[in-house]
Parts: sequence; C-alpha cells; structure tokens
Amino acid sequence: MVPEDHLTIHRFPLQGEFIELNLLLKLLGLAPSGGAAKALIAEGAVTVDGEAEARIRRKLRAGQVVRLAGDEIHIDGEAAINMEPRKRRTAVTPSPGEGAGEKAVK
Repeated sequence: MVPEDHLTIHRFPLQGEFIELNLLLKLLGLAPSGGAAKALIAEGAVTVDGEAEARIRRKLRAGQVVRLAGDEIHIDGEAAINMEPRKRRTAVTPSPGEGAGEKAVK
C-alpha cells in the first residue's frame, strides 16, 4: 500500500453516463495497453471505492474513486465540465447544375 503523501491524484471528467474500468486505465496512461489494463485488474491491483475489483469492464460513474498503486482517480460528472452535447454533422453535396446528365446535342 502506498502512503497517502505519495499518491498522485487524477481527476477524470466523465463525458457520458459511465466509462469502463479497463478503458479508464488505458486512457490515463496507467496501463500501456488494453491487455495490460485487463491484466492489472485480473491480478487484483485495482480498487474501486476501496474494494478490490476483478470486473474488467466495470462501469464507473461520477463520484467513484479508483486506485492503482500510487495513483488515485476521481471520476467527475458532466456537471463539473459544463459541456454541450455534440451536434451531428452531415455532409452537404452540391446539386448538379441545370443540364447535368443531359447529352450534348450537335
């Protein structure tokens, strides 16, 4: 166990309802790959809210705390970010001009 004064605290701004545990570790660079994240979780090296967690795809929600060795991650909710939902973009294709597709008459 790492002493409290040697903990690195991370704040993760959640942009949806949840994030899966293995993806969180990978996104924050605490695991170099998805496979490494799965291995860390399977080994029992990760806790969620103080309890050992073995579920690789555990859904984490705002307010939860994840700990891995000397790192502690606080999951922050959308209210803390104040982001608007993303708008879907659609491609606009210009319509062909008059006479397009007609054969030239000589």
